[in-house]
Amino acid sequence: MTSKATSATKSLPPQVEDMRTRVRVGKYAPTQTTTFAYHSSFANLNYDNSFSLEDFQNNLQINVLRRDENDLVFEMIGIDAPVANAFRRIMLSEVPSMAIEKVVYITNTSIIQDEVLAHRIGLVPIRAEPDFFYFARDINQNEDISAFAPPQEPKHNNSNHHSNDDDDDEDIQPPIPTMATYAPSLANKSTPFWQPPEELLDNEYILFELNVTCEKTLVPNPHNNNKLEYKHSKVYSGDLKWIPIGNQSENFNGENAIRPVFDDILLAKLNPGQSIHVQCYCVKGIGRSHAKWQPVATASYRLLPEITFKGEPITDIEQAKELIQKCPMNVFDIEENPQTEFDSKVRVARPLNCTMCRECIREDDWDKRIQLSKVKDHFIFSIESVGSIPGGPAEIFRRALKIFWQKCEAHLLNIRQNPIGSRQQTSSSTSMQDEDNDVEMSEQQSKKKNKKDKKKKKVLQ
Repeated sequence: MTSKATSATKSLPPQVEDMRTRVRVGKYAPTQTTTFAYHSSFANLNYDNSFSLEDFQNNLQINVLRRDENDLVFEMIGIDAPVANAFRRIMLSEVPSMAIEKVVYITNTSIIQDEVLAHRIGLVPIRAEPDFFYFARDINQNEDISAFAPPQEPKHNNSNHHSNDDDDDEDIQPPIPTMATYAPSLANKSTPFWQPPEELLDNEYILFELNVTCEKTLVPNPHNNNKLEYKHSKVYSGDLKWIPIGNQSENFNGENAIRPVFDDILLAKLNPGQSIHVQCYCVKGIGRSHAKWQPVATASYRLLPEITFKGEPITDIEQAKELIQKCPMNVFDIEENPQTEFDSKVRVARPLNCTMCRECIREDDWDKRIQLSKVKDHFIFSIESVGSIPGGPAEIFRRALKIFWQKCEAHLLNIRQNPIGSRQQTSSSTSMQDEDNDVEMSEQQSKKKNKKDKKKKKVLQ
């Protein structure tokens, strides 16, 4: 992160500055991997390493390297790894999108199981603007298997059950859960596992219907080079039909119509006479609950590679060709002098292609001639959108920035409302209360143990 220097020392010595800002990639392992975030890391050199908001604002840069419909590559300069990783994690797990959460089966005579087909349908990316929707109130997206645990059986009160002091704190264990317990719809078709609300709100739900029956009629399949196949012998995501709720048909039309992102995702295969008829309920969610709500396929970053030559440049044509052959990523090139062929030298033509594979420095003392480094505050982000959010990866990153800003505001508000002194006092009182509870529990356990020992002695006597 950007630092500010005192009036006495405005910069660090070159070797120390290199250690602070560069990761050296050696022949066997990287070095200088430490991040110096402490404000007094270089106090002996009279250098103030504390964070400066003014310098941060002046040095922060974002440059777009490549952008298309579903891919975005850009570089962000002047931030630390924790901030870069926060952006990556937010894009993966906290930017909301729409996905199919509940599937109600009406008919399924195919060989694919209900739960398997439901999982496949749920992973189909749905293109819809999530800002027009609220999180559904009737669906708990964070539900776990314990939510469907069977009720605990009552304690026995008949004469055959002998109660004593040893069993006062022992509860009867519930029966082992079965598939019928967790998913009644899978064990008993007459018992629905989830029922849609009586009134679907157009700002909470999106309804899709899949109703296909395989017919013994040969038709060309556009997803398989127009090969003749039985009609609906293959069920694709394009067979999901959107059923507008309320005013959705007016709000989402034309290019903004709600639809699956891809029409050629294979969901199931049918034989003539087999059919699938289901209703799919799409809701708003985040990737932290399930991966189907992730708006990105990949969101990653890497440090900017930096390749320099130690000492004099390589001018020998044979050594230059050898170096070019060593690099599998085609990073190096020969810079020829138009006046004479003897002044040609090797140059770093495509540094962004470098993956730090170190093939160029593994043999023949090449590590003494080439220096591989990474810039610690220069990140190259790569974002690939699945197409579920209109606007593409640039819009996803913008929303991640907004969520990051909201998190910072929440932390600042928490700090203002709970000063450090009050938090310490609260934590100390809580720890004292926990200690008292531990002492009380230990006393109860010791009394119980003594009681059991007395009973054993009586039995032995």
